Amino acid sequence: TTDLAATEKKMDAKTCRTSIAMWATDSVGNRYRLWSRVGFFSIDQTFDYLFEVNRTFRGYIRTTIIEANAFQKIVAPVLRREQEWRGFCFPVWAVNASGDKKARIRAALGQTLPKRLIWLATGAGKEFIEELKVFPMSDKKLDTLDESEKAITYGVRPASDEERVRQDDEEDERKMEIKN
Repeated sequence: TTDLAATEKKMDAKTCRTSIAMWATDSVGNRYRLWSRVGFFSIDQTFDYLFEVNRTFRGYIRTTIIEANAFQKIVAPVLRREQEWRGFCFPVWAVNASGDKKARIRAALGQTLPKRLIWLATGAGKEFIEELKVFPMSDKKLDTLDESEKAITYGVRPASDEERVRQDDEEDERKMEIKN
């Protein structure tokens, strides 16, 4: 997931960081933050990191989630052109974040943190923890939590072994009904 830096009213450009992370979800619902880059990056450096994470975890990433609000609307089409230029493609999903940012973060983390469903790999959790310590009091340190909210909200939990067996059984039953 990606939260690209942008300035907002009454905010200094140096308070907005870009947060890029690779999240994984298991069939139980655990969320794993495995890789991250957080900082003040140029758009070129941001794209370099997006390509780095997609190459590093090639075959494991289902999609790259990018916020599509405000200036960020142009990022997905520009990123697709960059993929053509670099000769390496990966799926991009542009999502619109609506409503109050803190409320979205609170809703996503409120469902996962109390149940101990968030795990941070070494080197991928520093900024997440820093921002969590001052949330919701800070209006300036929300970049990593905002990016994380998207991963938690839009990330897909894979089916468990039992669910896959049940789905296969249900499909077999439907096929039998069609034959009869």
